Amino acid sequence: MTSRRALRSALVSTALVATLAAGSSLATAQTATASARWSGCEFEHPWASWTVGGDTPAALDDEWSEIFRYAASAWDGPTTIDLEEAINFGPAMIVAEVMDYGDTDRSGRAPDFQNCDMLTFFHDRMQFIEMNSSEFSTASLTMKRSTAAHELGHVIGLAHPTDQTEDIWESGCENVMLMNHYWKPRQECSRTSPQTPEREAINQLYSNNVIPSAQTRNQLATPAPAPGSRPIVLDYTDSFDTLDEVSSEAKVSVVVKPTGASRVERIGNVSFTVTQARVTESIVGEVEPGEIIEIRQDGDISQYAVNAAELLKSDATYLTYLREWTAPGGAASDQYMIVGGQAAWRMDGEIGRLASGGSKLPATVTIADQAGDRAVRSAN
Repeated sequence: MTSRRALRSALVSTALVATLAAGSSLATAQTATASARWSGCEFEHPWASWTVGGDTPAALDDEWSEIFRYAASAWDGPTTIDLEEAINFGPAMIVAEVMDYGDTDRSGRAPDFQNCDMLTFFHDRMQFIEMNSSEFSTASLTMKRSTAAHELGHVIGLAHPTDQTEDIWESGCENVMLMNHYWKPRQECSRTSPQTPEREAINQLYSNNVIPSAQTRNQLATPAPAPGSRPIVLDYTDSFDTLDEVSSEAKVSVVVKPTGASRVERIGNVSFTVTQARVTESIVGEVEPGEIIEIRQDGDISQYAVNAAELLKSDATYLTYLREWTAPGGAASDQYMIVGGQAAWRMDGEIGRLASGGSKLPATVTIADQAGDRAVRSAN
């Protein structure tokens, strides 16, 4: 399986230019109850998507996906937070990397759970969980579940309680919290789910927030072109806010209908989809209606960009702002690329809806006559 490190690198690169502010309404490491402690960093909404990856065989990934499904349900069942596996929501907000980190004292950790500035273009926070497959080689299913749920507790806003010692289990398992720093008490008491003080702490932390609707979540990222497609983030995609900005970069602005013919080209190990499309209307530029052009996009059906326009589909019509593509070495090309990777709207009559996730461009546009010419206007 492809390592998530490339994805992680791209996401963190995107984080450096993000302007969103992570939720951090509570002072660092405040006490929530006697046996629960806030970390000081939490998600803006009581909803987060998660996924499992890393340098492990596919079978191990499947095993850990089941473990994290159990761990997620341990939190989102009895509390106000909703943890969903990232299948249809683009890049996950929580990425659990199961890898061999060698012989260490750590079976798992959430290295950035107190870093409120781990931001991405799509989410208010981005968190990684490192699960050490070496330490888990002989561990029971109970301890795998315990560690997964413990690390999830960190990334959603909890720290280690100060009253949770290594020998606390000797006075009774009712005193042992899931967020206890030590493996021994959680192992002795089979602690795989949050206890009452921890559940109350999470409920209090997110009590004034609202879970975003499914429609809002899906707008965070471009939908997958096919089941099982792997999401990637393009950290070099230009960001535009207005139609005037994309117009200044475009060679042509045209409405196109894909013909159904496409191919995948590669430069090194990077794939591009080249789609043939018939121009049905020319707004700006010298391309005429009826002409067949080729539009080049990053990715293919196995790997797609969540912050770029969807791969053009033959059953749709698109308004596109296009620039000429220059081949490596500066060679001329007859292909076009979508401006900023994002300036494409799926048309329904004269109304277009943005076909790209992670974009600040107008969500809706219209094409109408204006002073004898055809013009595109924002309908937001």
